[in-house]
Amino acid sequence: MTGNTLVKEAVRYYDELYNLSLRLTCSFRKAEKMLQHILKEAAVFYEYHEPVDIRKWLLRISLNLYSRFYTVNNSDKNDFIDSAFENIPGYIDKINLQETFKHLSEKEALGLFAEIPSKLRVVLVLKEVLNMNYEEIAELTDIPAGTVAVRLGRARKFIYIKLTGKTSDA
Repeated sequence: MTGNTLVKEAVRYYDELYNLSLRLTCSFRKAEKMLQHILKEAAVFYEYHEPVDIRKWLLRISLNLYSRFYTVNNSDKNDFIDSAFENIPGYIDKINLQETFKHLSEKEALGLFAEIPSKLRVVLVLKEVLNMNYEEIAELTDIPAGTVAVRLGRARKFIYIKLTGKTSDA
């Protein structure tokens, strides 16, 4: 395959990559810049190695770029405390986030995403925005599926707290 073939293949995933970049960076400007970096890095590596699954390969490049350049020293400035989640009801894990976000403007949704700690935000975006299953997320992020489930639950509870102001079911 040539570089032109990569461009043709990457165009098929442009919207998905942009949506991922936007939800992770929570900024239109940063999302556009991140997308440019994804395509540049893909072009450089493509010269030496042709991937079998271009979509998965582009998503992995996206997550690597995000963790290297768009998180604060690869750690969260918004560290969360486990005890904050202890009294949140278990059914929150089942809330329909797509339905929840329909009631928010794009600016409000991005603001909410920006408040979610990045480790939680990554799994939330992969699950809810890209509709990936736990195993796909685990493979892409190199974390166990159980950890994916825990982070997803915590991300949903984080959103619940932010939207309702409740820290318990009482």
